[in-house]
Amino acid sequence: MILKRISSTLLCLVIISGFCYSQSEYDWKLVKTQGDIKAYVRKLPNTKIRSVKVETTAQTSLSELVSIIKDAPRHPEWVYLNSKSQILDTISQQNWIFYGMSDLPWPISDRDFVTKAVITQDTADLSVEIISVGIPDYIPEVEDCIRIELVHSKWLLIPHNDGTVKITLELTVDLGGKIPSWFINLAVAKGPMQTMIGLVNTINGDCYKNSKVGYLTEL
Repeated sequence: MILKRISSTLLCLVIISGFCYSQSEYDWKLVKTQGDIKAYVRKLPNTKIRSVKVETTAQTSLSELVSIIKDAPRHPEWVYLNSKSQILDTISQQNWIFYGMSDLPWPISDRDFVTKAVITQDTADLSVEIISVGIPDYIPEVEDCIRIELVHSKWLLIPHNDGTVKITLELTVDLGGKIPSWFINLAVAKGPMQTMIGLVNTINGDCYKNSKVGYLTEL
């Protein structure tokens, strides 16, 4: 009886430890900090793809942030390696089709993508989500450019009573094709961080300071 209890206990410990390992394996891991900006990565189950998350807090408004993010033609000014962006179709003020192209370093082929973006606002805490999902077949492929099949991004904007907004960007992308490991490491460690730095620099400018987005409620 004692041996049976010991065996049962050991089995439970093995199951629990295995569960904890599998859980922690896919948790966010901090990989880079620069000033108030932090970047994290995590593995995705059954794939080599890693998701990236960057977050910071800035003195801004929801309207200013949404105006910056929706101003597609100016994305090359602050989005890492972005060479071209445009809104292909506006379904509504809160739903649009977006096109972006990335100028990747030689000898890697440039990438482009098409996404459908949707903005929602939580009525309780007034946080805003902008979720974009890839729709690669929306337009024909561009010559000398590889169309990204899998792309999913989420902006989460949480306003605070002190006039700041917590800004989080989560990004999952499969660049496709043959990508050298040095560039994958660069993209994970540097790309999203540089994008967030670019966004903060844009916030600190004057271009969007008086922006008002009618369908958003400010705190």
